Amino acid sequence: MARFAAKLSLCLLVSSFVFAQTDPAAGIPPFSTQVGGTYDLVNPATGNILLTIPVRSKIGKTPFSIKLVGNSHASVTTNGAGKAQWFVSTGGLP
Repeated sequence: MARFAAKLSLCLLVSSFVFAQTDPAAGIPPFSTQVGGTYDLVNPATGNILLTIPVRSKIGKTPFSIKLVGNSHASVTTNGAGKAQWFVSTGGLP
């Protein structure tokens, strides 16, 4: 029982450092146009960029796969001098 309590408290401690998606507009909306390849997906209407990098994939009796996923927005903004520049928002913490 003590081992279970130790594992549970470790999981709760580690999960307190995990942050959920902070940008509610991020992600790929349903029924949208998407352009992409094996590892990337771009939504031209919203400027969303979704990168998926496979880390480990296993087939067999209990198949699973692990991927690193990153989501960001890209847009063109104007700076104070009136020049256009790319702005990429990663949806990170403020």
